[in-house]
Amino acid sequence: EDGLEIRIEGLGHNFVVRSPMIGSHNTLNILGAVATALLMGIEEDRIIEGILKFKGVKGRMHPVNCGQPFRVYVDYAHTPDAMAKALSSTREITEGRIIVVFGAGGDRDKGKRPLMGRVASKLADTVIITSDNPRNEPPENIIKEITLGIESGDYNVIVDRGEAIEHAISIAEKGDTVLILGKGHEEYQEIEGKRVYFSDLSHSKEVLKNHGFECE
Repeated sequence: EDGLEIRIEGLGHNFVVRSPMIGSHNTLNILGAVATALLMGIEEDRIIEGILKFKGVKGRMHPVNCGQPFRVYVDYAHTPDAMAKALSSTREITEGRIIVVFGAGGDRDKGKRPLMGRVASKLADTVIITSDNPRNEPPENIIKEITLGIESGDYNVIVDRGEAIEHAISIAEKGDTVLILGKGHEEYQEIEGKRVYFSDLSHSKEVLKNHGFECE
């Protein structure tokens, strides 16, 4: 199983904590939490139990496990820096390809769009650009601005977010990771002043079920 194993040594302590979360940034978060807990006098066994039980925040590198031979993660990352961290964390655990699905929000910082494209093209193997929260902008225009930053590599444009996720999962093979970025825990898309129901987590599970996998 994916996760972290961290040995804590120093100040009279020597023990191991395990976490189902991934990524070097979570290693730092856990070390900070452990240090704080020790300073508060909390016993080692309680710290070990607490770290192991904490599954992370919903929508932050949230695993979608349905018994498939590849990984699927949903994450809220929607800036170039956050995307880079999510993709780098994913690379640490991926034997095969990273297939990333993402878009950018409308009526917001347009300058980040090509930067997001550049990050994706550098750190992922297959890039699928789609709609996020287009708001009052045509999603095709947003996607075009993202593609300006793509320097090289394989990328596809699938405007419909549901179809983009379906395509990513359909091409995933054993050892690959599908990383769906931008919306995380959100259960809607903002389109022309309306909130339209859509959940990356629920849709990913539905697609996996349609491919014959059993989701909890």
